[in-house]
Amino acid sequence: ATINAEEAEPVVATYSFDNEGKLVLTINSKEYKFNVGEGNALTQILDGLEGTYTYGELSLVLTGYGVAKLGDTNCTYDVITGTKIKVLAGEVETVILLDKENKTASDIPTLEGTYTAKYNFYCGMNPNPYEVTTTLVFTPDGKCKISSTSPEHDTSCPVYECMYIPSFTGSYDYVIDGTTITLTKGDKYFVFKLADDKSTITLVSTNYSSSSEGMIPDNTSFAKK
Repeated sequence: ATINAEEAEPVVATYSFDNEGKLVLTINSKEYKFNVGEGNALTQILDGLEGTYTYGELSLVLTGYGVAKLGDTNCTYDVITGTKIKVLAGEVETVILLDKENKTASDIPTLEGTYTAKYNFYCGMNPNPYEVTTTLVFTPDGKCKISSTSPEHDTSCPVYECMYIPSFTGSYDYVIDGTTITLTKGDKYFVFKLADDKSTITLVSTNYSSSSEGMIPDNTSFAKK
């Protein structure tokens, strides 16, 4: 395969070799990999997704190296994981699931936005509750970042240098099935119910311990900002 200069629109190009001796060519922050053969002959390494897929009433043509065509529109794509890709046509970004056997492509339900909730937690033996603000940021690439803060605790807890450090924060993968959103990180998960108008999400279950510091109480509702 070859890289079409008009499609790639190179402005800045650099190259390096990875730890397997493969040539990595970077054009405008996008990587292309090549095997280096006898006489320095280069063979481009494809992602294994190349081919033509049926996407609704359109055809989706993938080159195997990040350049695509959706109907009559030239676009680019990135492999998120396995057969899940992110297609970028102009400023429109779409997450698509490929069926390699049947050569079909379909949209993956995604969510975009920030959801926030406030609730109380208790620190150790202190009888006074502290307010927590927990935020979930969903992005169309199937990721959700959870953050949680309690300035009230960190400035007034009587225990010396006691800081609010919850264990459930960080980056999660998520999937949507109807109105059910499941977040996973390793062997940990959260399950939320999404309102029909997507204005709120409500915690249904988790396998985190309810005694974990600042843990989200069951049935806590997060409002979209």
